[in-house]
Amino acid sequence: MRKGRLFSLLLPLLLLTMLQGCSKKEAYRLAVLQWSEKVPVYQNAFDGFMITMRAKGYMEGKNLEVRRFSCSQNREKARSLTEKLAQWQPNLFLALGTPAALAAKEVLQKGHPDIPLVFTATTAPDKTGIIPSYAPQKSIVGVGVEIPAEDRVRVIKETFYQAKRVGIIYFPDTRPAVLTSKDAAKAFKAVGIEPLTLSLNSKDKNGGLKKIDALAKKVDLLYFSPDPILYASPFVEKALGEAMKNKVPVAGITKSIVAKGAVIAEYVDYYQAGEEAADMAFKILEGVSPQKLRSHPSQSRHIAVNLSSARRLDITIPRTILLRANEIIDVSGSK
Repeated sequence: MRKGRLFSLLLPLLLLTMLQGCSKKEAYRLAVLQWSEKVPVYQNAFDGFMITMRAKGYMEGKNLEVRRFSCSQNREKARSLTEKLAQWQPNLFLALGTPAALAAKEVLQKGHPDIPLVFTATTAPDKTGIIPSYAPQKSIVGVGVEIPAEDRVRVIKETFYQAKRVGIIYFPDTRPAVLTSKDAAKAFKAVGIEPLTLSLNSKDKNGGLKKIDALAKKVDLLYFSPDPILYASPFVEKALGEAMKNKVPVAGITKSIVAKGAVIAEYVDYYQAGEEAADMAFKILEGVSPQKLRSHPSQSRHIAVNLSSARRLDITIPRTILLRANEIIDVSGSK
């Protein structure tokens, strides 16, 4: 009886010791490089990443130390910050945004090849130089946020079926903006809509607004290409104002731009892209080589429609689009 009682008393202690042995005692270091603090989608991706990591047992302040820097849209700063973070010897490096991922890749592969790099919130990583293809790579893996131009244009064509000419707007400061604008022009031309491309100067945004005003007078529709500079507040609101002033609808690529007045957008949920990147990061911290993982475009794809803007422009949104919309904004505030 004494032995049995002693065992019953010791059992909880044994179980507690076993559980403590199974928990993640080691503190891991996560370095984070973000292209801009002014673009909300990067924060969304980071939130999705961190909340998912927490759910998987990696918690900041307990077994995960995080150092996070913003490049402020400066490539040289991105490289110097990557080097600074790499000297900290993190277990994992997270890059948010295409230019940030490119800078991190350059610095890490040159001087710190053993630090695994996970990227997300990046457009067309297989075309912009982040990865040569979506096949597994040695020390880099991540999630792209692109939707093929053909798919986006198909939705836009279905929505604005009477449009004959479209103005495609972007800043040429980032390679993804240039590439996606070219892809969009080809896709619009393929469905019988004539594209007029407008490349803006990021140092002269007031002049850019005048150019948007002039372009809006020539087209039936404006398309704001995937471009972190274009979508950075407050310029995007002013650009939307120029479009509305000319009674020209805008199609974009984020839910937020629809909330600000664009008529429609097909978009990737950056929060979900962050979740998907966290799944990769978790496997790496658990001992899986990045070379055994495969990068991929985000599985998230949504449509947002602003009925209030459509009504102001006397546009009827086809029922087929409304039935597929994940987010509908109208004057009553219902969604």
